Amino acid sequence: MQIDPIGDIGILNPCGELSMSKHGGICQLGHINLSRMVKKGIFDFSLFCEIIERGVLFLDTSLDKCNYPFEYLKKQALKYRRIGLGFAGLQECLVKLGIKYSSKEALDFCAIIGETLRNVSYSTSEKLGKERGLVDSGKLGIPRRNTTINTIAPTGTTARILGTTHGIEPIIARKTVSHIADMKYVETWDNPLYETAEEIEPIQHLKIQATLQKYIDNSISKTIILPKDAKVEDVDFIYRKAYELGCKGVTIYRTGSRNAPIKCSSEDGSCNL
Repeated sequence: MQIDPIGDIGILNPCGELSMSKHGGICQLGHINLSRMVKKGIFDFSLFCEIIERGVLFLDTSLDKCNYPFEYLKKQALKYRRIGLGFAGLQECLVKLGIKYSSKEALDFCAIIGETLRNVSYSTSEKLGKERGLVDSGKLGIPRRNTTINTIAPTGTTARILGTTHGIEPIIARKTVSHIADMKYVETWDNPLYETAEEIEPIQHLKIQATLQKYIDNSISKTIILPKDAKVEDVDFIYRKAYELGCKGVTIYRTGSRNAPIKCSSEDGSCNL
């Protein structure tokens, strides 16, 4: 089977942060917990850069250690060596820094960490290319070890394990109760700096995504929350604005538009997922 995912984008993964060949694809994902980078109210960029370097090394190495279900997927993975290092815990990180998700300061911070992630990731991949060999033995003309390096996934279950907020999303409610298999997860966000997704203007959701997309070579999983009374024109605006701002994809959810298993209480603001 001849598969070349470059120029042959046929599908997206379920959450929309990765484009793949119509036959599928491999991209190893990793997530840095941004909230753990904050020490006494200050973001530790030295630690952040160190973790980025380790993350790229780990993901690249894991490509060679995986057990692939099909031989053609293995060939594709080792030829293009796609990885997707991103992060989780953006909102918790912002709150620890005393920044609201809805603020301009949040956009400025996203630009800084996005640029840092890209620069350190690419530099590390270039070093690995010199040490271990360039992607596809240099035939693609890419001066590094990996064709793509960064992505931002939703990190739903991962963020619960880490005990932080999901991906670059704001919280759904100040208290959430989720059930996964036979386990019950309760998350509580008491700091008044936390804003729920519905409390944040849709355009701010989009600006957060667009700001980070400038530095992410894959795409980003992000949901733009619209109010229950949103009109067709509001949806049209978000899609067109997303394209204008350079987003590679966008997801919209209008509150109450589907019978999803999310039940929220008006009494204490909690949601059962």
